Amino acid sequence: MATKNSASRPQRRRPTGKTTHPRPYQLEAMENRLLMSADSLGVAVILDDLHRQETMHPTVSPDQLDAALATQQATVQPDLCHTGDLTVQNGQTLSGNILVNGTLFNQGTVSPGHSPGIDTVDSYSQDANATLTVEIGGLTPGPGSSITNDGYDQLNIKDAAILDGNLNISLLDGFIPQVGQTFDILTWKSVSGNFDTISGLYGFGDGSTFFQLNQLSDRLQLEVVELDGFSFQSSSTSINTMLGMYFNDSYFPSLSLPTSVTGQGVLEVSSFLHISGNFSLGWAGTESVDVTYRNDALSLSGTMTTEVEMLTFGVADAFGFIGYVGDGENYLSVADPGPTLETNEINSSAVGLVLKDVDLGMALAIPNSLDDYLLLGSMSAGRLTVGDAQIVGIEGLDLTSQGIEVQFNGDDGLLVSSAIDWKGSFAKEGGYAIETGGDKVTLDFAPQEYIGVYIDKATLKVDD
Repeated sequence: MATKNSASRPQRRRPTGKTTHPRPYQLEAMENRLLMSADSLGVAVILDDLHRQETMHPTVSPDQLDAALATQQATVQPDLCHTGDLTVQNGQTLSGNILVNGTLFNQGTVSPGHSPGIDTVDSYSQDANATLTVEIGGLTPGPGSSITNDGYDQLNIKDAAILDGNLNISLLDGFIPQVGQTFDILTWKSVSGNFDTISGLYGFGDGSTFFQLNQLSDRLQLEVVELDGFSFQSSSTSINTMLGMYFNDSYFPSLSLPTSVTGQGVLEVSSFLHISGNFSLGWAGTESVDVTYRNDALSLSGTMTTEVEMLTFGVADAFGFIGYVGDGENYLSVADPGPTLETNEINSSAVGLVLKDVDLGMALAIPNSLDDYLLLGSMSAGRLTVGDAQIVGIEGLDLTSQGIEVQFNGDDGLLVSSAIDWKGSFAKEGGYAIETGGDKVTLDFAPQEYIGVYIDKATLKVDD
C-alpha cells in the first residue's frame, strides 16, 4: 500500500498563502472596563483598557474563560492586543482572535478564532500536556466569509515556536478536504520540537485520504494525500488517530502508538475487496524484514534487509464482498446489516461474491529509512479465509462455495515492485502472527509478489 503521491513523503516546500489579518474580539462595552464574574465560583476575567490590554486571572476555569472570550458583543477597533507574556494554565481554554506582543505559553488549550480565526503571537511555547485545537472549514486562513465558516484556524508566530503535547484537528460544517489542498495551520520564524499526539489526520471523507504533515522551515502544513488502493472507514477516534499518525510516521522522531485498538470498520483494498466487522488494529513497532524487489524495465532487482514500522489489521467472523460496485458506491444497500449479511442487503450494482464467516489478517509495512522508502514504497500482505460465499449481480448464474482462502503479498512502489519474505524474516516464529479477535492469522509467504485464490468446494448452477 502506497500513497498515490508517495514521493511526497519527504517534506516539501510550497508557496505561502496570502496573509489574513485577525478579526477583532467581540466585546460588550461597560464604560472603561469589562468585568465578567461568577461570585459563587470566585471567577473573574477583567479587560483593562478595552482597546489595548487584557489581564487574565489564573483562577478562571475553562468554561468561564471560553464564555468570556466567545460571547462578547460590541466590536472594538483596533484588534485586541495583550502586551507582555500570556500563560494559558492547565485546565484553561483560550479561544478567539488575539494579538500577543510577547510569548504565549500554552499549558492548557489554545483554540484560535471564533470557529475559525487567527491568533498572532511573538513566540509560542506548548507544554507536553497542552493542546492546540485547529478547525478547518475552507481553504482561506481566518474566519472566511461572513455567511459561512469557510476558513481555517491559523496560529502565526513571529519568532520562535516550541512544540510539544497534542494537536487536535477537526472539520467544520461538513467540509471535506480534497486531494492536493493544503492548509498552513502554523507559521513561524524558527521551530523546535514537535507535537507528540495528533488527532484528526485521518477519518474524513471515504477513508481513502489523509492529512500529510509537512513541517517546512517556516510553517506546519497539512496536505491532503490519497492512499493508493486502501481505505478504512470507522467512527472510532482511537483507530483514526492511530492510522493518521502511522501514515505520518516520518514526522515523529520516535513514533509511539497503542499496541492494540479495536472498533467497527469497513476495510477496502483496491476497490475490489470489502470487509466489514469489529477490527483489531495492532502496532508492533519496528521490525526487521528481508525484501526482494525488481523493475524489469530498468533491469533492476535485488534483496535487502530493512527496518519497517508494522501495522496490522485483524478481524474474525466478519462479512464482506469481493467484486465491483458502481463508482463511489457502497457495496451495502442498507446502513447496518446487523451481525449477518444477506444477498438482498447488497447494492444492486454490485457484481461479485458475498462473503460470510470471514477471518482476515493484514499487515502494512513502511520502511524507516527514507532512502529505502523511496525505493520500495510501503508494502502489504494478508491472508483471508471465508466460510461461505455466494455470487450476486449475474442473472441465471448461481455459485456457492466453501473453504475459500485469499493470499496476497507485495506492492508496486515508487521505482520497483517489492515483497517481504515473511517466511524467512520470521522463521523462528513460523511466520508473522496477527491477532483477529478469534484465531490468529499467520503470514508465512515466500518473497514474491502475488495474489492467489484457493477454493475447497464450489457448486455452479446455470439456468436454462
